[in-house]
Amino acid sequence: MQEHYTVIVAAPEVDPVVAAAVVGRAVGGRVEVLIFDSQELPRFFEPEAQRKLPRGYSLILCGVEVVHSDWDGRLVRPQLMDHLRHFYGAVRWFSARPWQPEDRRAVAHIIGNERLVLGETAGSVTGLVVQAFDSAADDYARKLTLFAAGELTAEEVQWAAPLRTVLTGLKADRYALVEAAGDLMVQDIDALLERHLEEARRIEDDNRRFAAEQAEEPLQMGEQKLVCLTVPRRRQCFWAEVSAYARQEAEAEFSLCRLEQRPTVVLAREPALRVDLRQWARYVTDLLPSARCVGAREDVVPLVVQGLDEDPGLQNEVLGLLRDGAHLLRQ
Repeated sequence: MQEHYTVIVAAPEVDPVVAAAVVGRAVGGRVEVLIFDSQELPRFFEPEAQRKLPRGYSLILCGVEVVHSDWDGRLVRPQLMDHLRHFYGAVRWFSARPWQPEDRRAVAHIIGNERLVLGETAGSVTGLVVQAFDSAADDYARKLTLFAAGELTAEEVQWAAPLRTVLTGLKADRYALVEAAGDLMVQDIDALLERHLEEARRIEDDNRRFAAEQAEEPLQMGEQKLVCLTVPRRRQCFWAEVSAYARQEAEAEFSLCRLEQRPTVVLAREPALRVDLRQWARYVTDLLPSARCVGAREDVVPLVVQGLDEDPGLQNEVLGLLRDGAHLLRQ
């Protein structure tokens, strides 16, 4: 009997969705794709969920690192580790993101070192999957790898822009992203664009307008600027894009992004800047940044403050400290 693969995309982002398509292409379409936000991933491994699934499939995980806590400061990794210990099946985990040593040891101990495929210097998780499934000779898989890593040549970039717009615009609809992975798998990009490009462009334009409104009064910090914005719940899957749009609109190097109805403030900088946001935030607020939170990168630092979403006084105090300390940022 031919093996059936279940591919979990552990974040609704462009790269792991493309990686899922590459897996499906490599195994002749014998694949089911599931998409989770990374903090929701433990739900898949719960006994109740597993009892509803067929046995005998191979599982691939494509996406982010193991997260310690979610946007709301709730612990994620302990629950995930507990469910993995009791999981029935062969798990292979691909990640192109840096892992903490304790995460590497914990996951490798459960699923086996040979099944944990990490590439901290890899351009994309798609590249790791292509190598693992020996798909490098497939020119289409090669193009998808370069697309996922943002490394297409000038000649190839023409078809990439609308595709990236669609995959980014679908982040709020995981079921549409599953369909998109299927279209990518069979190289039917035209059908994918025909179904979703118009709506994806509308979403992008709407997010850009929202960001422009939020970026009207940036804070001047010597030669640099910081833009402050509040992102409502319905837009929070696009927080990274909205934050970048706001910086672009305000010609600012930094953004301070409060997630509405959540105890989280996200600090972000332009990737080219060499500023230690973590040290700065700790110095200004005396709060320990949630380095292990969902979405944490070198250029992004989430601050989780209990009660921030409930206490207007606390919101004003914390945001005021961050704004007042903006002048301490240095390139």
